[in-house]
Parts: sequence; C-alpha cells; structure tokens
Amino acid sequence: METPREAHHLNLPVVGEPDMRAVAGRVRMAEKKPLDREAAKEQPQNVFSSPLEIVDEELFTKGEKLATLERWRQSVLEQLAATSEACLQLVSRQTI
Repeated sequence: METPREAHHLNLPVVGEPDMRAVAGRVRMAEKKPLDREAAKEQPQNVFSSPLEIVDEELFTKGEKLATLERWRQSVLEQLAATSEACLQLVSRQTI
C-alpha cells in the first residue's frame, strides 16, 4: 500500500503567516529583530540561543557561520577549562 502524497510534501510557510522553526526538537516563533552582525560574530552565545540559529542565519556567509561557530566553541572550551581549574583549587583547599 502506498503512502499518501501529502506525507512526502514539504510544508513551507505561507507569506503572512508567522515563521515557525524547529530548534532542538521544539517549535519556536522566529524573532524578527535586527541582527547586530559584529556583536553576533564576536559574542555569538549572547546573541543566539543555540548554534543551530547561526547555521540558519541568512545574513551570514558560509565563512562567517563557520568562524562564528568556531568562536562559540572556543568560548565553551575556555569556560570548561576555567571551571575545571576552579574545581581543582577547591578540592586542593579542602585536602590541606
């Protein structure tokens, strides 16, 4: 038995309807606010709610997306290193 044709149809937003996007398994309303490109590239974690939003950003070139994702990754690694160092210092104080 064949599946209905509608099952294979891609639903695109209709002009005038709210823009809905799935992010991390959830549907959210896409916010229509101006993008500060420089702030977004320098501190992406402060502008975007997830790295997937960078991938979907229409105002960035492929190179800008890659560089911005790498900047976010480096920021996360720096935070992890700082947290690990703080935990080690706390443990060493408790053992003295």
